[in-house]
Amino acid sequence: MSTVHFHPVWDQQLTKNEKIQYIQKADSIYLPKGSFSVTPLLTKYKRNGGLVATVFLHNGFPHPLQLQRQIVKVTDDRNETIAQGIFSSLLKIDPMSSQPWSFVFSKQMMEKEEADLTTIFISVVEEEVE
Repeated sequence: MSTVHFHPVWDQQLTKNEKIQYIQKADSIYLPKGSFSVTPLLTKYKRNGGLVATVFLHNGFPHPLQLQRQIVKVTDDRNETIAQGIFSSLLKIDPMSSQPWSFVFSKQMMEKEEADLTTIFISVVEEEVE
């Protein structure tokens, strides 16, 4: 169980009921301490051939995390890549909390079209800044 922290944009755009739904979903997810993890919530194809992946970003550390450039990869149950890309979103995740976020992949970021999205895995890694 974890506390849900909403990005300011999400906090303004979500209805009270939508926020409650995210909070209830987070209550059923184990937050591993001492690590950063990702839980897929909803993945769907866009009409233009792209993909939207909504996830919970979990910060199991006792300090805030700040992500600036994320390498995001969506794979299926056979570990085949469906989509991947680099996103420049400044995300601040409070300690011991979860934050919902959506990554929108363009058609050019797709590697496998019409894949089965029933069982997917999403990795989010902070790109090293030199």
